[in-house]
Amino acid sequence: MSFRESMKSFWGYYSMTIKDHRLLPLVMLINVLAGSTAIFGNLYLYSKILDAITLGQYREAFDLSLLMILAVRLGMGCLVQATEQVISVWAETTGDEMREKLSRKMLDMEYQKAEDGKTREFIRALRQHENRYTRTGYIIWTTMGMLREAAASIYALAFVAMMFWKVPVGDKGFFNSWYSGGFLAVCYGILFSISYRIQKKVSAKSVELDQRLMKGNAVFNYTVQNVLDYRNGKDIRIFRLYSIIEKLIRLIGLEQMETWALQNGKYQAGITCLMQAVTALAYVYVGGKAMSGAISIGSVLMYAGAINQLSTSVASCIRLYGECVNRMSYMGKLKEFLDTPDMEYDGTLPVEKRDDARYEICFEDVTFTYPGTEKPALDHVSLKFEIGSRTALVGRNGSGKTTLIKLLCRLYEPDSGRILLNGIDIRYFEYKEYVQLFSVVFQDFHLFAYPIGENIAGSRHVDEERAWDALEKAGMKERVMEMEDKLDTLLYKNTGEGVEISGGEAQKLALARALYKDAPFVVLDEPTAALDPFAEAEVYEHFKELVRDRTSIYISHRMSSCKFCDEILVLDEGKIAERGTHSELLERNGIYAGLYRTQAQYYA
Repeated sequence: MSFRESMKSFWGYYSMTIKDHRLLPLVMLINVLAGSTAIFGNLYLYSKILDAITLGQYREAFDLSLLMILAVRLGMGCLVQATEQVISVWAETTGDEMREKLSRKMLDMEYQKAEDGKTREFIRALRQHENRYTRTGYIIWTTMGMLREAAASIYALAFVAMMFWKVPVGDKGFFNSWYSGGFLAVCYGILFSISYRIQKKVSAKSVELDQRLMKGNAVFNYTVQNVLDYRNGKDIRIFRLYSIIEKLIRLIGLEQMETWALQNGKYQAGITCLMQAVTALAYVYVGGKAMSGAISIGSVLMYAGAINQLSTSVASCIRLYGECVNRMSYMGKLKEFLDTPDMEYDGTLPVEKRDDARYEICFEDVTFTYPGTEKPALDHVSLKFEIGSRTALVGRNGSGKTTLIKLLCRLYEPDSGRILLNGIDIRYFEYKEYVQLFSVVFQDFHLFAYPIGENIAGSRHVDEERAWDALEKAGMKERVMEMEDKLDTLLYKNTGEGVEISGGEAQKLALARALYKDAPFVVLDEPTAALDPFAEAEVYEHFKELVRDRTSIYISHRMSSCKFCDEILVLDEGKIAERGTHSELLERNGIYAGLYRTQAQYYA
């Protein structure tokens, strides 16, 4: 990362941080100035105290000691401690604030972008980088340390410059000539230049190593999570996956890290040796100045301390800059991600509120192709979902059924064609209002480690009467009633002592969640896949009662379960190949009839 890019990332990070903590620049400035002033205030007062003692001026030495205690130790020390405490609190919360911003971005981003492989890889890389460089708030500490060392370097340079001007009257000796001072300045310039170049190389190597190890670290983290999750223990033990797991864990690349640690150690050792050599020359120069009478004994202490501080501060400043560059490569990507628009297009029209649920949706020549593929998942599909109709979508795996539902719910946007709600393109409606029209049980639905009532209501506020009614219709009321905390029962054990439920029970809860929402459109994608035959038959028997007069769409691979639907749409390779009732499609002896008879022979 170039210096310009680094500064851009710095500004991007702090522009986000300052929005939450507007006083951060002021507090950091006070800390930096107080910290560096304390260091050189001590040096200056120590030198004056030593000079006073040398001259026998004990009263003056006592007064200076008192001044040092009150002004430097107490005043500056209190400022440093107070500001560090404030910054500590802010730095601790900044990482959580950044993760909150990232979470909000994922919530606000349209699903198609969030699901895209590039976005998922981007999020994985960000999380990997966050783990690699600890908490985001650590950047504040690194930056403040770098600024404090830079301020200390400026102070030290000012002190050293003062020493160059200390020349006794008529003294033309070597240590009081411009040659010695110029030679020392050139040595320091060369040292700092070499240190900067080495640290720049170290930073580049570190970033390169991160990129090289990223895949291995991702595999390592994934493997460890699998091992720690007790639900995976059955498969690991039965199929003896120990050797695979051990092999994957080794992919973290410890050998590469050890090699790089040795190389980095050599670089740092080289910088330290050069630093010590130049510092030794500087001490010789200070000694020569003292011997020529240009500076006092106390000044020797002050200037030697300033030179030592200059070497240390510049080296630390360069090192911390390298650390900041590495961290800022992560922050720059995060800022760029947070600044991307949430949606390609979000309409402004409100959705008409209708108590009679008379919403009609029409697909007009809709085509959709997944990124990175050539064959359309849906190919010029035109259809209409009549108000209050019950429609079944059937077809082989990959025929486009779930894709059609995601387009319907505006989780995806068509590549071409239009989807109309009561004659208006759905893109013109406000997105959050439009999605409220749908209650969906997806095939890959998710329940969360929250209380059952909150899972069903999708809110912290739960209408208990409505929740129990939805649970009863879904066939899950008795099971929840048996639980000690009823609707307040925590699901799963991710966040505490929750209750583990079976796949069939989870599917019933997902169905109850859809019924609780009571939206005009009910979409059920394989809603009985995990249910036993009795529970499945019960859902079919009461399906009409469950959806009432709502428009319903039903996806299933079990052809016999489509009999209760008004119309069956058969998708094949992204196109509507057949449509009609159960009996009509059997008479045509096409794809549907073939699928139905293939399944029926196992039940004959």
